[in-house]
Amino acid sequence: MYPLLTNVVCQFEDRNGKPLAGGKVFTYEANTTTPKLTYADPDGKAPNTNPVILDEAGRAKIYADTGAYRVQVFDKKGVLITDTNKISRYVTALELDEFKNDVQDGLDELHNVQETLETVANSVIDGKKDQPGGLPGLNDSALIDPERLPNASLTAKGAVKLNSTLDSDSKEEALTAEMGKKLNDEKLSKSDLGKGDAPIYGVRAWVNFNGETGEIRASGNVKSVTKNGTGSYTVVFNKEMEDANYAVTTSATARGDASSLNLAAQSKSEFTLVASYGGDNTVGNYNPFFASVAVFR
Repeated sequence: MYPLLTNVVCQFEDRNGKPLAGGKVFTYEANTTTPKLTYADPDGKAPNTNPVILDEAGRAKIYADTGAYRVQVFDKKGVLITDTNKISRYVTALELDEFKNDVQDGLDELHNVQETLETVANSVIDGKKDQPGGLPGLNDSALIDPERLPNASLTAKGAVKLNSTLDSDSKEEALTAEMGKKLNDEKLSKSDLGKGDAPIYGVRAWVNFNGETGEIRASGNVKSVTKNGTGSYTVVFNKEMEDANYAVTTSATARGDASSLNLAAQSKSEFTLVASYGGDNTVGNYNPFFASVAVFR
């Protein structure tokens, strides 16, 4: 063991530099108030009291044990002189050698573990060489046989085969860059949909519904069709138009007399239709079994 200070005998002074006669030295575990022993001899056979009482010259023999200490020093009247934390003794040459030996033993053990893992790994790999679904022989003369590799799929890893056609329905082959360029070069443009220079506009919404019930048979961008009464329907967009200036085309079940499905009101979010008929003597609304609408903007 070694003393807390470099001298064999520790001497403490008060704030005026005078020996701290009759002072008290308390020792604890670092960062705590848990008492920690010190010794009056370097062999650790004579434990000190805690606190250690200083002589008239403010001195005492204080040898530290292993680990860090917290040290509080008071004068004989109980006034705190100093409170120092994380004090530790020196490491002996013997302890340093023991530490080095422990580290070397650990390194040797890690080396043994590494050799064992390499042996096991090599054994597993060797067992998979040249086996169906396994690895090709890993030597200088070995060649990888693609027929031994499993095919890749949407759910499994493996060899990817290339396809340079556009008519394959395979889920295990990848399209070549050449065919990708062909698709890009020959992609459909709006001008392919009709002749002339006039622009082409797609339908923004459409619906086919039962005019007797308001039930939607099929639709696109239509949230709902509400039957307000005989021959009256409100159509609500799923995603509204940019404004109310869109065009609506309609068709409805034919009758023996004149009939029509007309636009009665419109806004960005919805529009209202009215189905009516008229003859020589009668006029009114009716519920067409088939009612279809397309919206353009």
